Amino acid sequence: MSILGLFSQAYGRDVSKYTDVPSRSTILREVLPSKKTLIVLDNASSSEQVEPLLPPTGECAVLVTTRHHNLSIASGLPTFEVGPFNAQRQEALELFTRLLGQERVEAEKSVLLQIAERLGHLPLAVAIAASRLAYELHWSPADLLARLGPGSRLDELVYENRSVNLSLRSTYEMLPPQHQSFFASLGALGSSDFTAEAAGAANGVDVALAMRTLRHFYALSLVDAGRDGRFRLHPLLSDFARREIREPALFMRTAAYFAQYAQEHADDYAALELDLGNILEALEVAHRHGMPELLLSGTHAIYHFLEIRGLYTLALDYLQYARAAAISLGDEAAHAAILLNLGRSSARTGENRQAEMFLLEGLTLARQGGDAEKTCDLLLALASATVNLNRYEEGERHYHEVLLLAREMGFADKTGVALMGLGIIERRQGKYDKAEDHYNQALRVEREAGNTENLIRLLTSLTAIAGLRAQYARADAYLQEGLELAERISDHEATLGLLVNAGCLATSYGDLEMAEAHFSHGLDMARQMCNLGRVSYFLVNLADVLSRQQERNAAAEDYFQEALDLSRQVGEVWILSSTLSSLGEFYLKLNRIDEANACYAETYALAQEHSLAEIGADALFGLARAASARNSHSEAYSLAEKSLAIYHAVSNNHVKQESVESWMASQATVA
Repeated sequence: MSILGLFSQAYGRDVSKYTDVPSRSTILREVLPSKKTLIVLDNASSSEQVEPLLPPTGECAVLVTTRHHNLSIASGLPTFEVGPFNAQRQEALELFTRLLGQERVEAEKSVLLQIAERLGHLPLAVAIAASRLAYELHWSPADLLARLGPGSRLDELVYENRSVNLSLRSTYEMLPPQHQSFFASLGALGSSDFTAEAAGAANGVDVALAMRTLRHFYALSLVDAGRDGRFRLHPLLSDFARREIREPALFMRTAAYFAQYAQEHADDYAALELDLGNILEALEVAHRHGMPELLLSGTHAIYHFLEIRGLYTLALDYLQYARAAAISLGDEAAHAAILLNLGRSSARTGENRQAEMFLLEGLTLARQGGDAEKTCDLLLALASATVNLNRYEEGERHYHEVLLLAREMGFADKTGVALMGLGIIERRQGKYDKAEDHYNQALRVEREAGNTENLIRLLTSLTAIAGLRAQYARADAYLQEGLELAERISDHEATLGLLVNAGCLATSYGDLEMAEAHFSHGLDMARQMCNLGRVSYFLVNLADVLSRQQERNAAAEDYFQEALDLSRQVGEVWILSSTLSSLGEFYLKLNRIDEANACYAETYALAQEHSLAEIGADALFGLARAASARNSHSEAYSLAEKSLAIYHAVSNNHVKQESVESWMASQATVA
């Protein structure tokens, strides 16, 4: 009534005698068709509010702003949705620049982008943050960023009469009490998107009612559309909702739902991927609120998924929580299972000594409890860790113990893993024939058992063997089958091994661009997964590809040096010796003979100490070529003969024999 009166008065019409909306609206609508007027109707909450103010026809323009998606009055009219700034296009920086100036934004760009990310790129929040940075005394972006924690963001987003909290509250308080309670409960769901079923479980209502309520919230811009028919809260709305929770048990109820969900979907990796954030939040709640049984069951359910996704560091954090829970409950079987997974994750991050400690403790518990299957699993992980520590005989003993126990108990899957482990030991010692025999035995077992993950790892190893023997068609067949299987189950760890082989095969074909792409992709993945051994290996291979292009030698040397530093840190002799050998080859090509000789000499010493036959042969051949470059031809020829003898002992037709024989023939006349 007030707006109709003001609008009419602007055109000289007195409508004060009309005491109802339709009458006043009629007068205004008679005036507007002949005018050219812009009408701005801000924050409309219903079509009922808007309709009496609209001109029936003519040249007027009307701009309506609203939080509501479902105003019937807007059907068929041009609409423009004002959402968060686009993160990829860094749109928030434009607003920061307007208030802070180009120079300051350029100098603090990285921190300002972190602030925008912390605020979910919400325009009002970014505007308030920029205003405070512009006018607060002695404030830096780093100071503000430190204040914007998940529990304190809303308190900081106030600037004079502007407040994100008040803006959100104005909509929240328009909700009926039951909807306020439902909305507040969504704050217990964490920062990930969620299903109507999860929201219903948090509120103790059925899925149909939860879905209707969430759709109503969407119409009010209180929730957004998530992935695959799910819903999500903006981070600041999540903070607001969490503050409105009046029932602490809600957190425990929600945590129990997601822990149960993880158990029910332990083998459904697509489902776990969608709800990973919610499941991890549930484990945090279980840890904070003293719910050890839930913490144990949830961690056990999610661990394997974290492992194949390469999220080892994340897994270690929750495994430590779960270990404390198992100890508090006195549950030795659960404790042994947690120690197994702690050992596996530690080994994946290159901490093999720490892994060994966890696994030995777990093995003691499993044997005391008479758990044959867990004993096998712990022995397998322990064997792998000791092999990585270059104690091959010890690793071999563990694998043979598994074979005996697995055959006795009928654990076919353990048999395949043990055979694969024995093949790895033979491969590392350059005994390709024996390695391939073990791999093929394991392959038959795993194909019969249908164990996809083990099958991928075997195909990776067989690809490497075939590649070393220059059997490229066979190698490619193994590689393609492995990649297809790894993609099917999103096994990131297996994908790393396959990318190594794909890059090596591309290098053999002479396709350096493709090789670089494979190695670069693998390097990025390995860094994200904190798998230091793999990082080192990808660095070496990438450096080797770059070194084949003369103009990129400087970049290649940087990669080699980073790989060498990292391989010394990891402490796996096989990785270190391979890195030194590759670096020696690089220096030899650049005619930096003393540096090449030092690399090969250290490699040979390591190979001798740890019985790495093939790497020892590589080192001797490198030393031979270094000696030749110093004109010590007799010494060079003698070293090459020793190298060739080792290659002959390793394999009847080693792929590197021809290269050594050809080089020796070229040196015979000189010698």
